[in-house]
Amino acid sequence: MTQSGLRPRNPYHNTRAVRDARMFFGRSEALMRLYGAITNSQSVSLLGPRSIGKSSLIECMRLPEIQ
Repeated sequence: MTQSGLRPRNPYHNTRAVRDARMFFGRSEALMRLYGAITNSQSVSLLGPRSIGKSSLIECMRLPEIQ
């Protein structure tokens, strides 16, 4: 909640995963951490509220533009 008592607006308004690298931004740190964990054979769990971008993060790892 914010000081005004309103919930912050979710910037991820679409309910489908982002599949266009041009639409995927602001997650470079999360991608680096995820790649690092996977390349070190660590188990990874993505947890978060609905429509926050978990599926988009996984989908974008497959895109050559992101890699």
